[in-house]
This record gives sequence, structure tokens and C-alpha cells, in this order.
Amino acid sequence: METNKKTIGNAVSAYLMLFVSGMFLLDKKNPLLNNDFVKGHTRTALFLHILFLIIAVFAYFGIGSSYDILDFTINRIIVTSLFLIVFAFLLYGIYRAQKGETFTI
Repeated sequence: METNKKTIGNAVSAYLMLFVSGMFLLDKKNPLLNNDFVKGHTRTALFLHILFLIIAVFAYFGIGSSYDILDFTINRIIVTSLFLIVFAFLLYGIYRAQKGETFTI
């Protein structure tokens, strides 16, 4: 797929900003935003951002915080692991977008 630098930049910026990625999905007039490449990356980025918010809620309520393993609560272990996994997917999405390749989850 042949993509130009502005389209690639739009796909990468969808991963970096939560509300901007939501607005990219709503834009129907701009041809640099309203194409399959940017829309695909935007949907993936929005899904990953929603996962970050779910992890934050899980961390806030502290489910499993009464059990300790080596002075770390189960909640902290799970939240940190999930955060790192989702963050790795986010970085991989940015990498794929910068190379001009599609990435979907």
C-alpha cells in the first residue's frame, strides 16, 4: 500500500492522543483522515486507549489488594503486567504505522 507522509503521521498521532483518535473516526471530509489506513490504525488506537482506562479503573478500586506476594499486592502485579502489555501493543502499532503497514487487534 502506497501512503504519503501526512497519512502516516495521522496514523501515528492516533496512537499518541486519545481524543484526537476519536475525532479521526468522525471526520468524513478530509481525505488524509478518511481512508482505510488511518481508520484502521485509529480503531486500534482507540481500543488500546479504552483498555488503558479499564486498567486505571481496576487499579483505582484495588481488587485483590489485600493479598501480598513478596510485599507486592496482587492488584499491583496484575495492573502493572496489563499496563505493560497494552503499552507494548501501542508501541508496536506506532511502529507498524510508521512503516506504512496495517495493524489490527
